[in-house]
Amino acid sequence: LKFLRKTLLFGNQIMDAKQTSVESKPKSWKKTCIIGCITVIAVIALIVFGVMFIGKKRRQIRNDNASSMITDTNNTYYGIFSHNDYDQQEPLTNAIDLRVGFIEIDVCLDDGELKVSHFCVFLGSAMTIQEMYLDPIKQMILDDTFPYTLDNPLYLSVDMKSDLTETLNAINDVISNNYGDIVTYW
Repeated sequence: LKFLRKTLLFGNQIMDAKQTSVESKPKSWKKTCIIGCITVIAVIALIVFGVMFIGKKRRQIRNDNASSMITDTNNTYYGIFSHNDYDQQEPLTNAIDLRVGFIEIDVCLDDGELKVSHFCVFLGSAMTIQEMYLDPIKQMILDDTFPYTLDNPLYLSVDMKSDLTETLNAINDVISNNYGDIVTYW
């Protein structure tokens, strides 16, 4: 950061020198500014990728530790919220095994399909909310292996990342046409 600060300060001094006298400007000022910008971009990239890598490792450690800590499998933990659940090692099943009360699902409407993703770009291979959540839950209910009940429900929190009206209409259509028998309200 000291180098960056000196580079930016040097750049400001160059701009002042440029305005007062062309001859006092060092010949390498453009090169210094370019190097400074590249350094800033490299530092930001390292920070972003480092945070993403550390976050992924921490999630894996938390998942491994949390599974061994849950002893009461008859209780639902409403203080636990599975944020961006689709980004977990095993979406839905980890959350259900831990008896979380809330699961967050980000969805994007893409050509009439509700794709699970935080970003609404490059959705070609993204799974739909039906494939990743609703169909497996329906199957667990049919197999009588779903641990939640009307008195002890699971809440799915859907974060709509695309146009709200169109996405909400698509969610309503999907649930009312295919899952009205397992979803109590939406």
